[in-house]
Amino acid sequence: MISFQEGIKNSVAVSLLQARIKMAYEARETGLECPSWPVDSWVAKLKELGGNPVPHPAKAGAGETSKAADVVEKAGEKKDAREDAGQDAEAEKAKKDGGDAAV
Repeated sequence: MISFQEGIKNSVAVSLLQARIKMAYEARETGLECPSWPVDSWVAKLKELGGNPVPHPAKAGAGETSKAADVVEKAGEKKDAREDAGQDAEAEKAKKDGGDAAV
């Protein structure tokens, strides 16, 4: 019988491996390749510990993109700082007046 502490250690190890594998898959999806990450050995160790496999994003949702990919795409978009500052100023003025500027 496995002791309580050993069960917790196993659960923590499985959770960490799942998080690492998911991170590696998302990094690959955004174009980052890190050869020092032994993803295949992480997957093998996860399987050995009896954890649920982490689905590869490209295989799991063929048409869906991850949040990381969305962030990378939005990083390329430029905002007009003056327009954004003007909107903030209008919102602050509406708060001071005690009403909504749109009404």
